[in-house]
Amino acid sequence: MCRLDKRLILVFAVVTASIGGVIAWRVTQPPKPVVPPVQDLEARSLVLLLDRPPNLDKLAISKAVATEFGAQAHVTGDLPSLTVLVDGNELSLRVRQDEYPLRDFNDFEMKHFGWIGVDHSSWKNRPEVDSYPPMARVLAALWPEGAAAIVCPESKEWAIVTRSTPKKLREPNVLDALFRPDKTSGLKNMHIDDSDFAAARAEARRRWPEFVRAFRAHEGKAFIVKASVTRGKFTEHIWIDVVSEHEGAITGRLANEPFELEGLKLGSTVSISAGDIDDWRFVFDGEIHGYFTQAAVKARQ
Repeated sequence: MCRLDKRLILVFAVVTASIGGVIAWRVTQPPKPVVPPVQDLEARSLVLLLDRPPNLDKLAISKAVATEFGAQAHVTGDLPSLTVLVDGNELSLRVRQDEYPLRDFNDFEMKHFGWIGVDHSSWKNRPEVDSYPPMARVLAALWPEGAAAIVCPESKEWAIVTRSTPKKLREPNVLDALFRPDKTSGLKNMHIDDSDFAAARAEARRRWPEFVRAFRAHEGKAFIVKASVTRGKFTEHIWIDVVSEHEGAITGRLANEPFELEGLKLGSTVSISAGDIDDWRFVFDGEIHGYFTQAAVKARQ
């Protein structure tokens, strides 16, 4: 009996020592990093649409990036997908010879034959870092022949390329410079009274029956109007996706994020009259109809 007790005591001592060793080892181990789930990733992109296939190789891209950002910039990988390390940001660069999917851009369609996209992903719970400026500078550095339009998939904004686009890509507030000239140039409350824009607005209103006829006949898609919307003391001229039209009364959803219209946001439903319209456009058979103010913008630039 005594011998059995000694064996039990010995076994107990061994087990206790083993458990203690495991606990001590676990205590000394560094904590495992907490990895956020994939759904907490936030992606940002800028995409340049081209009217011809891109003619860029890795060497040319590396030289252009180094010229723009300095010798510390680095390009790795193989086309069509590269990694660009600039200003502490790891960006993904895609150079493609096909069409970029524009199915989510319900107010825009353009035939194109290639595109260049710059992407950046970060965790949503980290302090926000504006990665759009370095992404835009990469596009400005590359700036290929045939640049036709630039789009931002996250905000669903787009702009036709003009001579001033490369300069805008280097602005600190690049999204405002590219897609929101009303905000950056003070045009929000004055451009509609300018002679060029007033003429464009008059033309849009004169030809308004063309929009109505196509909308009612379902001849086309992406029917959208630009109109003045007022909330309180603020008035903005903003694009609206048309949902219905009846005898000059239009109902639709805001196609842009308003700046100062209290209680309204992207997608909010609003009602306007034909007399509020500044511009309109729709897509039929692959061509954009309307869009009169854009001609005035391009003339200015």
